[in-house]
Amino acid sequence: MANEQSASKGSYPMENIKEVHKHDVLCGRGNFVNNHAGNEYFRDLVKYHKVAYVACDKGEKGKFSRLIVHEIRSLNPPGRFLKQDNATNLWFDIGDKKAIDKTRQALREGAPELLKELTEPIQEDADRVVSSEALASFASLANEYKESIQAVFKEGVNHG
Repeated sequence: MANEQSASKGSYPMENIKEVHKHDVLCGRGNFVNNHAGNEYFRDLVKYHKVAYVACDKGEKGKFSRLIVHEIRSLNPPGRFLKQDNATNLWFDIGDKKAIDKTRQALREGAPELLKELTEPIQEDADRVVSSEALASFASLANEYKESIQAVFKEGVNHG
């Protein structure tokens, strides 16, 4: 993913950043960070990929965090994962490793509950059990999603 980062350096610096833009994902706490457009988009991407993330094998899980970081960095203008320096109030990009770690954490949040929800009877209706057809359909969708993720990575997303 070094290519995405290098491409971002042109007109969008990776350090000593005074103004963030709408595709940047901001690290930190508070309403400004939470309500920033880039963070909202990031959460939407995580939400979109979470069911497939939860349903896939452990060895496949890392692809989702790399895919989301790649999607953010591929926006126009390129999204950056920024943290603010408390001493200068300037922003700097945290790099791909920390961005992937942040994304992994976001994907894991609520994952056990989601997995339980997908595999156990619905709590409000204890008599209703997920049918074998529904599980087969879900498995089929998860497999199709897995194949589409693999296709994206075969097209050149760095597995690093």
